[in-house]
Amino acid sequence: MASVAIAGAGIAGISAARALRQDGYRITLFDRGRRLGGRACSRRTGGGYDHGAQYFTVSDPAFARALAPHMRSGAVAPWHGRVVRSVGGQLHEFDARRYVGVPGMGRLAEVLAQDCEVLTDTRVTVAEQGARGWSLVDADGSELGEYDVLLLAMPPEQASALTPRDCPLRETLRACRSQPAWAALLQFAARLPLDFDGATFDRLDLAWAARDSGKPGREPGERWVVHAAAEWSRERFGAAPERVAAELASALFTATALDPRETTAMSAHRWGFARVGNGPACGALWDEHLRLGICGDWCVSPRIEGAWLSGVEAAAQIRASVGRPRRRTAKTAAVTPGDEAALT
Repeated sequence: MASVAIAGAGIAGISAARALRQDGYRITLFDRGRRLGGRACSRRTGGGYDHGAQYFTVSDPAFARALAPHMRSGAVAPWHGRVVRSVGGQLHEFDARRYVGVPGMGRLAEVLAQDCEVLTDTRVTVAEQGARGWSLVDADGSELGEYDVLLLAMPPEQASALTPRDCPLRETLRACRSQPAWAALLQFAARLPLDFDGATFDRLDLAWAARDSGKPGREPGERWVVHAAAEWSRERFGAAPERVAAELASALFTATALDPRETTAMSAHRWGFARVGNGPACGALWDEHLRLGICGDWCVSPRIEGAWLSGVEAAAQIRASVGRPRRRTAKTAAVTPGDEAALT
């Protein structure tokens, strides 16, 4: 069977790896982070925070089947917290069946990637496609092997930096724009007197807030995750994390009409590619001549299930196309100064 390199071990990359591995393909997953999951990850310090994806919903039967054994094991659990929409300061119920990883969202990626070969702390910076397939090189200049197929499971800006310059897929990638997001991680000495556990907001500064410590399997305490709105995040893209955390804490108090409370700890994390506002809604991208695929939630919908479905679609495209002769070769140069920002 063909060998497939998957750059990006978020939910989309893991989903594709699982599907292809079940069919006998030889799969290697690479991820530049220390842990799996991409935005479906967790901070383990300070009691733990889900600083990226906050929860997920399930509607696709195949996704439900993949999750079923992990529901039974307790690695995935329903989140029964009250989640509302705040519109003009008025709260409206927001009903849905929500699930989380236990003891953090990162657990979801870990259990889904079981039995997959994964190399973390490995950032692919060069991809060369020739007669024998794809050759990959990491940021340290180390060779990562040769593969018949390359799948880029990452935001469009990062995928573009690794896509051959004459590949038609680059036009689609260049048309997509990712939105940044700041996340504040706030810890308090006592429970905040709010009668909800999560809320979306129609404000210019604040998009979401959740009592992260109230999710199942979390350590005791009072910890909140606050996500800033996209434009607010863009305007403060280069701001100091301490300043961002303080401003978002103040925004939370203002939005909920609470008197300010002292935090016992706070920090902030910047997501440079949090959400694509104009994705192609194509499932996944594929160039059969180069045996190059691209996938991510931005190809379906900005949700964990969207990422999963995109990985499944990418695997289906690879299965349908692998074995056809390649009629074109190409090479990506080492990351240029203009592309470097997309890989950080």
